[in-house]
Amino acid sequence: MGLPVTVYRWDDAGAPQFGASPKPSDVLSILKACLVNGYGAKQPLGWSVAFEDAVTYAIMFRNSPTDGTGGYLKVSAELGLNTYGTEISLKASSGASSLSSQINASFIQTFKCSIYDTHWVLIGTSRGFYFQILDGTTLKSVPTNANSNNTLWFAGDINSYYANDAGAFTTICNLRVGDDVSSHYSESMSELQLGSALCALYDADGGTNKQNYECVNALLTDTYSNISGYASDESLINLFTVPQIGTLSAYKDRFGVPVTKSNIAPWIRGELPGLVLSSISTNVSTNWPVLLDIGGNQHMGMPSRVAHQVYINLVTWYE
Repeated sequence: MGLPVTVYRWDDAGAPQFGASPKPSDVLSILKACLVNGYGAKQPLGWSVAFEDAVTYAIMFRNSPTDGTGGYLKVSAELGLNTYGTEISLKASSGASSLSSQINASFIQTFKCSIYDTHWVLIGTSRGFYFQILDGTTLKSVPTNANSNNTLWFAGDINSYYANDAGAFTTICNLRVGDDVSSHYSESMSELQLGSALCALYDADGGTNKQNYECVNALLTDTYSNISGYASDESLINLFTVPQIGTLSAYKDRFGVPVTKSNIAPWIRGELPGLVLSSISTNVSTNWPVLLDIGGNQHMGMPSRVAHQVYINLVTWYE
């Protein structure tokens, strides 16, 4: 049975707001309200705060160890500065003993807010969530303001095809693999395309090896995966994969098993929960929010410079 989804928005009664010149503290307050404390009539998602340093504007959230992996997400202001234009870092890990000590940590991804980013929306569950900062000057499905950000990022467990996947917790923001300590307004997960480099995932058995994963759509067969009987719909299912098919033979897990047959570092790892990379797009004149029925569930299109292709399920994830 899946987990119910909650949508939090800047225009909810009692919702926290960005200041006139958004700062890291605004982002941290919004995340803490949605994930841990709740606000107004909205209950929190059921995450917890593992560690926090209010002086340096750093906090580490943990998703539910009952519903999910109990993974850790560090969100912090670069150099501890709470000033407009400061990059905000995201770093996921399977474990942590302090703000500065994370176990099996992902690479760093960063974003920052512009003065146009006055609105926000967070959609999620106790295991994972999507957070988008919105250009409040137009609220169009395809922003026309060249300086707008509309950053979208994910943190939490992927919907793994492997039971008890200890490496399923990650974060995805910039569409690149490797530490990114200098953010760009134009980079966002909302511009997700097939073949986009996304994240690193550690071995499913809790090992310390990791592989870089990207987004593709594929028909799964025993030729390229040890999962049988599962066929993806290219408009609905977003899969993680290591390399392209032509070079698969060169990739093996830490025991020497080819990734096409590995159960700990598999070529096909799982899905982004609730996310649909759709061929249905909208145009510049379309107002946001854009709602679409996909497979009987309502989905929200996330604003992007390349028109709507990313839709988020508003009903249930992790089924």
